Amino acid sequence: MYLYLDTTQDETKLILYTGQIEKIREKKWLSLKNQSEELLTAIDMLLGGKIKDLEGIYVNIGPGSYTGSRVGITTANFLGLTLNIQPEGVVKEAEIKKIKRKNFSQPLLPAYGKEPFITKPKDRP
Repeated sequence: MYLYLDTTQDETKLILYTGQIEKIREKKWLSLKNQSEELLTAIDMLLGGKIKDLEGIYVNIGPGSYTGSRVGITTANFLGLTLNIQPEGVVKEAEIKKIKRKNFSQPLLPAYGKEPFITKPKDRP
């Protein structure tokens, strides 16, 4: 089984695929910025507790919400490291193809689409 995660938008999307990249099940919900609290539970429910059956992980790397992108990519990296699967970063669900790499070597990084807007710290007395 292959898992696709997309946490880059307000609507979180999880899709489970066969080895031939045919949809098995899908879960979508409006996360309202609660992805970090809801994502692992939703993945477990989608997989029916069979997380060790995962052969591959795809994750939308962005651009998208700064926090949402980090939550999805961190989750994919965590699952990949735990299951010894190299997560594959995609920009669109349509780019999904069968994962060829099986060993976790490098974590994925988000693609924000622009430089982060970070303000300078205020002077404190």
